[in-house]
Amino acid sequence: MKKNVVLVALASLSMLYSCQQLEEEEKISPNVISEEHHICTEMPILSESGKPEISTEGTSDGRVQWRPGQTIRIKFLNGDSFVQGKVKKYAKAWLDYANLKFEFVSARADADIKITFDEGSSWSLLGRNSRFIPQDQPSMNFGWFNRRTSDKEFSRTAIHEFGHALGLIHEHQSPVADIPWDKPEVYAYYNGAPNFWTKKQVEFNLFEKYAKNQSNYSQYDPKSIMHYSVPSRFTTTDFSVGLNTVLSEVDKAFISAIYPF
Repeated sequence: MKKNVVLVALASLSMLYSCQQLEEEEKISPNVISEEHHICTEMPILSESGKPEISTEGTSDGRVQWRPGQTIRIKFLNGDSFVQGKVKKYAKAWLDYANLKFEFVSARADADIKITFDEGSSWSLLGRNSRFIPQDQPSMNFGWFNRRTSDKEFSRTAIHEFGHALGLIHEHQSPVADIPWDKPEVYAYYNGAPNFWTKKQVEFNLFEKYAKNQSNYSQYDPKSIMHYSVPSRFTTTDFSVGLNTVLSEVDKAFISAIYPF
């Protein structure tokens, strides 16, 4: 796929990515740990040999992308029917614009994507890397969904994680993103509870960008479902990004470009 066809940053092949959850700035308190303060972690993907693999190869060769028209088989390894139903409902938002199909199968059947609801972070392997995971182990996790979760949060997180499963990276790490980070403030926040990230972890998850030759991209899209929320106190110019809960117009155009009908 040529770079001039696509519209927004795509996935590096190297990492498992996941979303963060921040409240709107006025509701954030670094001294309070609640359901609204979940931060997710990144982990290496597994190669076909079952060993961690770190790579800087880009996505233009299609390694992490599914085939247009492909049916992706999905199963839940745990969780009750209520949260499972919410994930099914909102994950399908991508299918209005991508030439793919989702087939939800039983926990005993073989599947491409395996989902758990284990407490903690929410994350997903990138694209077809989920197929390397054994059938009894997760390739995606939703760490804070329960019967009290709002539809807005089900939408935000389920669509985001399925974006990773289709091969998308975090938008704030796009080569053309130019966020004026207040780095001392960001380091201080993520170093504290409940995250306890090291400086290196903060840099990897927020500040480091993909090189232009490592991803397909065009304009930066702060409305993307794949963007972290950015409170204005995290920037030097009062720039901010809220909690995006639905697909942006660029999300729709981009996923249509890589999975055309």
